[in-house]
Amino acid sequence: MSVIMSKSKDRYGYVSEVFFSIQGEGPWAGKPQWFIRLAGCKQRCRYCDTPHAQAYTPEKWNFRPRLTGSGRQYNNPVLPAQIIGKILLAADSTRRIPSVAITGGEPLEQPLFVDALITGLRKNINKVEILLETNGLEYNYIVKHQRQINYISVDIKLASVSGLKATMLKHRRFLQKIATPHGCIKIVVGSKTSMTELEKAFILARKIKPDWELVLQPISDKTGPNLLGRNMLAKILDKAVAIHPHVRIIPQLHRCLGVL
Repeated sequence: MSVIMSKSKDRYGYVSEVFFSIQGEGPWAGKPQWFIRLAGCKQRCRYCDTPHAQAYTPEKWNFRPRLTGSGRQYNNPVLPAQIIGKILLAADSTRRIPSVAITGGEPLEQPLFVDALITGLRKNINKVEILLETNGLEYNYIVKHQRQINYISVDIKLASVSGLKATMLKHRRFLQKIATPHGCIKIVVGSKTSMTELEKAFILARKIKPDWELVLQPISDKTGPNLLGRNMLAKILDKAVAIHPHVRIIPQLHRCLGVL
């Protein structure tokens, strides 16, 4: 199968895995979706559930076209056309029309490769929906073609939960640069969440992206149960709805379903 890519977009990148599954987080939860998980992330969040994607230059990347099975491995670095070609072949053989999530690791640590992926997806897959998932910290590397993204999910990392320090100013700068019209701000919350810190995050979300949904994601274990506790969840929810007009509580659906 021939994939249309201009020479200027033939850019290599490092990928951890490409697979077909069910979106488990945010307002798109439940969508059957192709995931392009880019390699590399300099953050080390305590709750990270994809530590295998933190490495920057893995020798191989895994391709899994079905919800089950181990898939096949291919060499890194890789061109967008190679990834898109494999997705198209798998979609044709199974009659799946893909929605695609570009995720990580942290995809915006490879911004030029992300731009090339977006361009290739738009040229080769009719009416494809594109979701970009980001930690919202790489404010110097906003992708050029962000208006071609259908939806962007931006994290706000709370130090009391993630273990990262001094992220709020970076989140502010990132959100101020986002031109994608549709998106959400996602905040992982846990039993040790600082209410003062959380209030600052809610106010930031309301001021900069008041029309976006504010998604609160309770920490869960690998089997899916909420580890936050009902009382803490109620306390956080009361604070959220008092500040932000569009609040949703969404657990990690993929963990509840037992899929990647």
